[in-house]
Amino acid sequence: MQDNREAIIEVNNVYKNFRVYFDKGSMLKEQFVNPGRSRYEEREILRGISFKVHRGETVALIGQNGCGKSTTLKMLTKILYPNKGTVTVNGKVSSLIELGAGFHPDMSGRENIYINASILGIKKEEVDKRIDEVIRFSELEDFIDNPIRTYSSGMYMRLAFSVAINVNADILLIDEILAVGDQAFQEKCIRKLEELRASGVTVVLVSHSMGQIKEIADRCIWIENGLVREDGDTETVCDHYEEAMTRRREERNELEKQQRRTEDNAAEAAISANDTETPEQIKLSKKEEKEQKRLEKQKRQEEFSSKWQGGGTQGKPIAAICMIALLIILGVSGDVFRIGLENATDNIMTITQASLLAKIVGYSFFVMGRISIPMILILIGFEVLPGNYSSSEKMLDYYKKTFLPIFMIWEIWVLVYQVFLHIWTGRAYSVSTWIKEAFLIKYVDLNNAWIFRFVMLFLLIAPLVAVVLQAFDVRLLRFLMIIGWVLIFLFPGLDYYGQANGGEASFPQSIGTFCYFFYFCLGYLISRYVQRILKGSRELMLFVAAFALTVFSQLFLEGRGIDYLIKPTYFGVSIMALFGFDLLVRVKVDEMYPKVSSFFKEAYKCVFWMYFVSMPMQMILTRYVFGTAYLQEKSNLVVLTGMMLGLWILTFGLSLIVVWAFRKVILCIRKDH
Repeated sequence: MQDNREAIIEVNNVYKNFRVYFDKGSMLKEQFVNPGRSRYEEREILRGISFKVHRGETVALIGQNGCGKSTTLKMLTKILYPNKGTVTVNGKVSSLIELGAGFHPDMSGRENIYINASILGIKKEEVDKRIDEVIRFSELEDFIDNPIRTYSSGMYMRLAFSVAINVNADILLIDEILAVGDQAFQEKCIRKLEELRASGVTVVLVSHSMGQIKEIADRCIWIENGLVREDGDTETVCDHYEEAMTRRREERNELEKQQRRTEDNAAEAAISANDTETPEQIKLSKKEEKEQKRLEKQKRQEEFSSKWQGGGTQGKPIAAICMIALLIILGVSGDVFRIGLENATDNIMTITQASLLAKIVGYSFFVMGRISIPMILILIGFEVLPGNYSSSEKMLDYYKKTFLPIFMIWEIWVLVYQVFLHIWTGRAYSVSTWIKEAFLIKYVDLNNAWIFRFVMLFLLIAPLVAVVLQAFDVRLLRFLMIIGWVLIFLFPGLDYYGQANGGEASFPQSIGTFCYFFYFCLGYLISRYVQRILKGSRELMLFVAAFALTVFSQLFLEGRGIDYLIKPTYFGVSIMALFGFDLLVRVKVDEMYPKVSSFFKEAYKCVFWMYFVSMPMQMILTRYVFGTAYLQEKSNLVVLTGMMLGLWILTFGLSLIVVWAFRKVILCIRKDH
């Protein structure tokens, strides 16, 4: 999954520290006589940042002030050097890092063109040929022979930008320079940047203007606390950044209101301090103390959140790949152990006749596979529900750019499957069946592909659901969802246990639809958190406990003669899905394994359609490589488990290769056209 494009800039695991002095002695005598005056602290600006920029790309660096964007640009120009790590730049660099750097205030604009160009490595003969073009672009013909000190900041920018873009450099670095100047000149600069991009110049820019970035950049890198929080499509990263800034501002405003309220209450208490405290005052004092403790707790949570790098999105590709892998193993384990398959007559291993060890292994594989279904729905909600759907135009944009392309592929996929099953199994081809399946009226009747009908339905209604959920305060929404969780998952789960004692289920099977919708909404709730639901070790312990509970409860029910009962309403599965998703999506793979991270990001673009390819792949491998008849003859648990894992790995790997290759072909066709 390597990207074969040439990397013209490569930043690998770079750290950068600065000394911040509290009161630095300016003279040597002061430093000897009063050494304590030169106290300082080491402030870490960059903490292992890594990224690549390919030739011809336009990449934007975004983030809050002080996060390390300008420091990164200065290291690309060799103004600064990293304390640790490497910065590799392959090409001639032209930079607009600081406005008017290298200009002499007493010299004219024309003279400063020669000075600035020489700093950038251009000979006088070359400047003579280009000076008219530089002056013409800057639109400073009437002022070019005036001293630079008489120029406004906008005129400074015009002259500096005009020189920088006429260097014929391979790489152009821009730091907030486009924010200066009038609207007409900004548009002119953007058009010039488009021309440079078309000619193959690589552009790296820093800006706080999301509108300019979305118009100019092909790719966006969000830096937070000295690390890459998100690197990807410009529209997506900018939207995530704006949402995070909005949430942070709202939380800040709420905290300031609470602090002002506490200060007002304290002032009122101070006025009446000499009076005898009444029971009401004592009660109020306790309330203030409780409020103070709550604010301190909130502050500690914010401090913990600021230390957590990644913000809960870096591991999203890993989470998606794991979900599809688990969904594939769900189908494979069902074929081998026949768990959950009704009216199975060609069992390879019948659970009721197997040994205890075989039952534990069989249920373990199936439970792990089963959690993929809620996790996929959580991921879809996590991905689409936090989006901005505040206007009809933004909703329409979502349907055009996100839903419609996926829906068209869905229809094609359903048609291909109809033809495949007709050829492979002899199933009669039906136009009416294709229409019902393609337009979400009927399930796709093939293993666990039915879940994607819910995925498509939820993608269809996502903007409407998002508008409703975003109207709730996150704390109220969390409270309502906890109540819903208990009602939907825990009570029906206990009700199923009643069947083991000869009772009947009082909850209808249709409750599964509500469960799937709950998982979808849960994805939005998780996206609103900037820290873990619990600490990682606690989540992992709860995940393992829920897994053991689910597996052994199935053994208990199976021992009572009750058929397979891992329903969508099962409490243990829902707990595993929640904590499993939260653990996976927060893996800091960019920081720990940058090379592995690039593979996951590439595979993530293919993962949604891998399962569709995996179904025929699994059928072909089962028939021609492993052989169903051969598997039926084997009762050895080790052999069966090994073959099942081998079948799963082959299915997963081959499906990924096929989808990745198909995607590359489509991209090549688009590029040619």
